[in-house]
Amino acid sequence: MNAQRRIRLGLSDKISLTVIAVGVLGLVLVFYTSIYYRNIAYEHYQRSLHILATIKIEEILNDLKSDAADLARAIEQQPDFHRHIADGLNLEMARQLDEQFFQYFVTARIIDLAKLHVVDLDFNPLSVSNEGIATDPPSGLVCAELGAQARSRKGAERLQLISGTCNYNEHPMFVLISPFGGLKPEGYIQIAAHLASSLRQLEYALGMPVQIELRNGEVSYQSDEWSAAIDSNNHLPVVYNLRTHNDEHSVRVVLLADMTEFNQRVLSHRNWVMALATLAVAATVILILYILQSSTITPLSRIHKILSLINQGGGRSETDNRVLFAQLLENIITLQKNRKQRFAVMILDLDNFAAVNEQFGHDAGTELLKNIGERLSRILRETDIISWTGTDTPGHKLLPAGTKTEYRATLARLGGDEFGMLLPTVANEQQAVSVAKRIIDSLDSQYTIANQQVTLKCCVGISIYPDHGQQEQELIRNADKAMFQARQQAGKYCIYSAKTL
Repeated sequence: MNAQRRIRLGLSDKISLTVIAVGVLGLVLVFYTSIYYRNIAYEHYQRSLHILATIKIEEILNDLKSDAADLARAIEQQPDFHRHIADGLNLEMARQLDEQFFQYFVTARIIDLAKLHVVDLDFNPLSVSNEGIATDPPSGLVCAELGAQARSRKGAERLQLISGTCNYNEHPMFVLISPFGGLKPEGYIQIAAHLASSLRQLEYALGMPVQIELRNGEVSYQSDEWSAAIDSNNHLPVVYNLRTHNDEHSVRVVLLADMTEFNQRVLSHRNWVMALATLAVAATVILILYILQSSTITPLSRIHKILSLINQGGGRSETDNRVLFAQLLENIITLQKNRKQRFAVMILDLDNFAAVNEQFGHDAGTELLKNIGERLSRILRETDIISWTGTDTPGHKLLPAGTKTEYRATLARLGGDEFGMLLPTVANEQQAVSVAKRIIDSLDSQYTIANQQVTLKCCVGISIYPDHGQQEQELIRNADKAMFQARQQAGKYCIYSAKTL
């Protein structure tokens, strides 16, 4: 049963929950902003590392070209090299080429030599090393398309080195073609080297774990730290796809950048911001509660107590009711001063109400008053009636949750046939007149009390705060004067005017 009851919250509760909700939203925004910032930083860092990897790979290729050129010169300068070429001693030349696989360039891993070829000017094979990879046919060139490009050159261009990368049996190769014979070249030395081996230098040059993947998906090389790093959320992969000289995919290089320190700093700053935001929200809630408690909740609590007394009726005298009505008005003035809003005070004269009490008894008067309240509840909007100031109108409640109020159309009987009524949202005379007409039309009719037909006549006097007074007694007095004027002139309503009343 209790679970089915509607949860009722006071304005302080609603404001506090709103501030907390905004604070939670702010914390969520901080959280996702930090993630977004981290991702943006990752993207920029990836681009920077990609550029750095590009520069470093170009350096490796340039160094590889320079070292291969040195190797070609070393081969040409070997004793009997030109004699073997001139005499067609291909076997002896092949042995000389095989010896290069055991020289410093190769043993020191400067060049991971794959194959050596010596060809004539038309790129017909003169000799090929037995060491290195197997070619098909055995004397076939590695990267034949690069050889065809070199063969098509004319004049002085044939004296220049030509180099490039290619795929041979799914393995990336670096190939250098160097002319020999001086200004009148006699042929070319082709040096083929494994490219993936040279790219391992990236691990030490950039200080990052490296994985080198061939075109067929085979992993050619992987750093020892790779497995541990790839399982960590603090490593950012940077992918570089190396292409051949004819724009084919050759090798895929993946670098893992350690972002641990960066992530720790982002997390630390995010936690600090979220902690400060939480403290700010808590301080704001406390401040709002303090302001409401000191400026709004206290007068509203008084209004609630006064309305309870007015609603209970009991055996209080008319003087007591008038005092309560004045106290109610005093507290509403306190609220409206802070809001700087107008409101209307109405004095209603319900002719024949006192006669009902005398003729049929107090219970009949109470029943008649209940009927009047029901009619007022039907014709008045929630924003027209006294409960709007803080009792139970949804969206405006300032009292603690669970407070029970029943004052949607409460009238305070001030004496005899006179009743006091407040309309906190009536901001001008036109609105007051409109409400007064609705009240008069509703109350000017017959009532059935104790199986008897009773007829009431209603007239209304109106005063507007602060135009017609800034103190409760002044507003009541001026509304009372306007009501008396309405009775004297046989009118239905009258608005107080200092010039005429």
